[in-house]
This record gives sequence, structure tokens and C-alpha cells, in this order.
Amino acid sequence: MNANSEVSKLTKLAKKDCLNWNVDPLNIKLHLNQPKEKLEQYADGQADFSLVALKTNSLLVWHFARYRASLLSGARDIENLVFASKYAVWSFLMDEPPATVGRAGPFLMDQAAFLLGLQIICGWKRRALAVGDALVKGLDTPLLDLRNNERHNAGSLYPHFWFLIQMFRAGKGEPFIDLTPYSHPERMAPYDQVLTDWKTTDLSKVKRWVEDMAEHHIQSTDDSDPDALNEFDNPKFKLFPYEILAFLRIREWAGLSNPLEFDHPLMNQSLAYKPLLAELPLPDPETPLLDRVLVRYQRDWPDLRIPDGL
Repeated sequence: MNANSEVSKLTKLAKKDCLNWNVDPLNIKLHLNQPKEKLEQYADGQADFSLVALKTNSLLVWHFARYRASLLSGARDIENLVFASKYAVWSFLMDEPPATVGRAGPFLMDQAAFLLGLQIICGWKRRALAVGDALVKGLDTPLLDLRNNERHNAGSLYPHFWFLIQMFRAGKGEPFIDLTPYSHPERMAPYDQVLTDWKTTDLSKVKRWVEDMAEHHIQSTDDSDPDALNEFDNPKFKLFPYEILAFLRIREWAGLSNPLEFDHPLMNQSLAYKPLLAELPLPDPETPLLDRVLVRYQRDWPDLRIPDGL
């Protein structure tokens, strides 16, 4: 696979996909109007909790699609990025308490990594901590259900999930998780080399790592075989290297410099945009409906994690 031609092809497909997405009546119904109606019903006491996290995730899908479309058109609609990221954190954290008692889950690993990556990219440290801690705890609960057992090897499917978990731990100054008790990939390339020396000050090494990860990302976008699973074959992830952007952001949080440019075409297209460190944290958008939902949700589930601000 030629990376330049593949990125060019994927960019054309993404632009075509985004062209009318936000004006399609079905998308408006499924990802905007209907979710808001359901959340209103829940906030008003007219429905139970069962669809709340799912409908919150639908609003994430809506706003992230608008953010993707803006980048692909040459703009940078940060407002939709922060809305997507805020709905992301709550769509996940609202699943944690019911999953702990077996009433929700398991959460898809690539989706979980994406949600964590969004918090890190936005510079929302406390929300990233809440999501990361919930992910680590969820390895042993139905939230992720990744303990080794005879039923599945689900944890082996997404090496970048484990990479972000380990980077999250390292960024907190905590030891890497022992993966032995969990279903996990036998091979972690190219992420294993990064984890061994992620705090290096050798920028040529960081540049090489990022380009290796970018090549892995683009090589893992093939969705031509419906029976095969590739790590980044979800359309919204194909050109969005969130795992790489999160890695670079965690290095910044540790006071480390990063290369100013990269040679790989994935890192030189519009969806590889990372807000500048000086702009962080990105503003917390006002979400009055979600605020009302959370008030009731915390009554229903007192163990709901509430990150302290940004």
C-alpha cells in the first residue's frame, strides 16, 4: 500500500461522505433531534436510564461529523470538537456504574480509546483522568470485560487501545499495567518501541516513531473484507490519528518538545490537526440539557464519576 495514494483516496472518500451528512434528514433525526428528545424525557422523569448513554453518544457522532467536515473543507470548527469531546466523556462515564453491576457494557475498545484520546487532545486533564481511570477499572468489570477467559480474545484486536492505556498511566507517573491477566495482543508493534522510551528528548526518534505509527494506522484502514477486522477501518477514524495526537499531547504535558513537522502523509492532512498547547484547555461548552440529565443520572446512579472541572 502506497501511503500517499491511500491518504489521497481516503481524503476524497471522506469529503464525499461529509458533503451532505449534516443535511441528511435521517442523520438529523437519528443523531440530533431524536437524542435530544430522549434526553429531555429522561431529564423530566419520563424515561429510565437505559438509553441515556447511547443517545449522548449519538450527539458525539453528530458533532464529531461536523468537526470532521470543517477540517476537510479547510476550516477548524473547534466548537464542534469541544461539544463532541464533552458528549464523549459523559457517554462513557454514564455507562460505568450500570456496567459495574452487569446492567451495561461491554464498551467497544476502539470507541473507548477514541473517547480517551479526545479528552487528551482537548487538554482536558481531569476529564482524561476520569476516563482513563474508568478504563483501567473497567478492564476487570463488564464495562470492558477483558479478563482472560475461555470465551474470547477481544483484547487482542486493538493494540492502540493498550498503547493509550499505558501512555495514560505513564503520563500520570504510574507504572504500566501488567497485561498478563488480560486478553491482549501478542505483538504491540509499532507501539512497543514508543512505550520503552516515550520521554526521550531525541526528536529524531520521536519523528521516526510517529511516522511508524502513522504507517501502521494507514495500513490498518482496509474495510474491503466485511468479515475482517482492521484496527482503524471505522470511517471516522481512518484519517483521524487520535492515538498519535494523544501521544504527542501527553509528551507536551510532561514538558517535552515534539518535532514541528512529519513526513508521513497521514500527519500532513487536515484531520491530523492538534490544537496548540497555548490554546489549552479548550473551552468547556455550555450544555444545559446534558447538565439536567446529569443531575438526574447522579440520583439514579450515585457512583457516577464527576470530574472536578476541566
